[in-house]
Amino acid sequence: MQNEMDVHHNIERNIVKEIMRECYPKKIYPNENFVAYFIKLLLLDPNWGVTDDFVTSRENVAKFVAFVIRKLEDKNDPKLITLEMQFYFTCNLENINNVVKKNRGEILERLVRLKNEICRVNNPDSESDVDNIMKLIVFYITLVSGLGNPMENEVYLEALAAFKSVMNEEEVKEFMGFSLANKEAHLSQLVRVVGGIRLFNKSCDLGGAQILDLPTLLDQAVYSIKEEVQAVLKKIMDKVNVLTTIVDKSYVLDQEGDHGEFKMVCKLSNEEELNIEEIKDLLIFYRQCELFIRRVLEELQNIEDHSNDIYEGFQLTLKEIFQIVNVKIAVPARMVFPLFEVLSNKWTELQNQVMLLTRYSKIITNLIGFSKNVNFNKEQMDSILESTGPHTDAQRLQETANLRIKSLNPEVEVTKLQNFPNIDDIYLQYLGFCSWKLVKTKGGLIPGNPSMGVATYKKMNFVFSVPQACLEFSRNPEELVHEVLHLGRKKPHLINFLLIKGQLEGVADVAELTKVKGHVKLTQDKKIQTKYISRSKIDRNYYWNVWDLKRQALQLANLSKRKTVSTQTHKSHFINTVNTQTYEMRDKEIQTKKDNYTNVPKPSTFIFGLRGRRDDKQFTIDLTRPV
Repeated sequence: MQNEMDVHHNIERNIVKEIMRECYPKKIYPNENFVAYFIKLLLLDPNWGVTDDFVTSRENVAKFVAFVIRKLEDKNDPKLITLEMQFYFTCNLENINNVVKKNRGEILERLVRLKNEICRVNNPDSESDVDNIMKLIVFYITLVSGLGNPMENEVYLEALAAFKSVMNEEEVKEFMGFSLANKEAHLSQLVRVVGGIRLFNKSCDLGGAQILDLPTLLDQAVYSIKEEVQAVLKKIMDKVNVLTTIVDKSYVLDQEGDHGEFKMVCKLSNEEELNIEEIKDLLIFYRQCELFIRRVLEELQNIEDHSNDIYEGFQLTLKEIFQIVNVKIAVPARMVFPLFEVLSNKWTELQNQVMLLTRYSKIITNLIGFSKNVNFNKEQMDSILESTGPHTDAQRLQETANLRIKSLNPEVEVTKLQNFPNIDDIYLQYLGFCSWKLVKTKGGLIPGNPSMGVATYKKMNFVFSVPQACLEFSRNPEELVHEVLHLGRKKPHLINFLLIKGQLEGVADVAELTKVKGHVKLTQDKKIQTKYISRSKIDRNYYWNVWDLKRQALQLANLSKRKTVSTQTHKSHFINTVNTQTYEMRDKEIQTKKDNYTNVPKPSTFIFGLRGRRDDKQFTIDLTRPV
């Protein structure tokens, strides 16, 4: 199994290299990792014919590479921009927790030389060496804790005073004699303790140079970014409402058949159908934007809540320290130093929230950049809507709130929304979009209404926009699920949006997920007209049966082997004799071809002057006989 995965990975890597090589002459410069992401989605469809044997499937690979390059050339295609946006959010939003670790690691990596310089000194020779070591330690503590710039004199003196309250010169000399591992552990503890002392002094108005008021700044930044994100979300939802209304109005329900089956019929002309395909792709793009923006809003709210919890813990720790050191000349280090460390850790957590907030702000900026690359013609959309305005999702839900869905299949169980113990924990397939309309409109995203009921099939929950959709779904639910997967193969930007990648990987070896149904017509009325009436002709010697021809051939073959004799009786003497004459076959020769040949003279030359001459005047004599 592992070998197969390695082979498949090597094939994908080779295809990516070939695509990048072919893109360079065309002046296309895509991200190599994005190309790998794109082809992984495309190769979930086995109909491309790209197998593990790269040589035998070379022709299919060439077609696949050409297809990918054509898609990469159209930079304004909503489908390609949707995939690029999905790739960007997958790389940034999903792994955002690693941002803090990465930033902390970069800070420590930049200070490695400073730390090594502190740790390599074992026995300082003079007081100046001790002072130099203390200065290096103060610089290291201040930079790691992020509490100001130690190059500023005020910050340095404040940090030096906090450090001397923890370690004096004798203790510094003792510290220099520690092993390397003990020195590094002691330095890490000093960063927390000294940082906690400086934060405590700031709360007492006894210092705090260049220490920012992070709680206040965080509150202001979260509020500002949330306002910006909500403004972007409002603009996107306006476009989503327009596009959803156009798609919904372009298809109508039609009932046919003896069983009252429903189908979706597009009421647009051929030219308008081409436009509706682009509109559906635009709708997918803006729905994906909506999903990511709402995700960012949730994360911003989490940052705000978590920051408030951290700040509350910070205040409680400060209060506890005040209670210990209040009206006391000396306090045991074992009682107060752990609290200083807690105080420093709380402040570090607030700094981490600032890093996350900065990253989310950058994500929103890039999201706005993706939306600017998409061509949304508002005038064209308004002309398609004509006098009817766009409907919001809330209005659609209100229109069908009093309706109820029904099932024709015992395997499809319909449950009222009120009967679920916890509505928020219900996972709806395809993000709550109507799966039947999604298939019948070939990618139209129409929200379902859970208020009508939830249909459960094989532990999967489905919602629908109209009751008729549930009826059609219940006739053959398995087929509709496969049709959604087939749609994902044709529209790869739907795979991660609808969260069906895992299902497609499960059917990666199945070429045909759906069967095309042919409509058999039993009877049909037609009118015909003939230009003229032809006279009938009956051939008496015509045989339609091949065995009659064979029988006749055998009879003729038998006659050729018989001998003809004549007899005459008294009653038949009046019959006249018929004479026949035959000619025997004769042999004749015919010549149609004549063989002939020609002789050409043999080339012959003589070089005069090769022997007996002292000069270099040799020449060639042609002795060839003329023709």
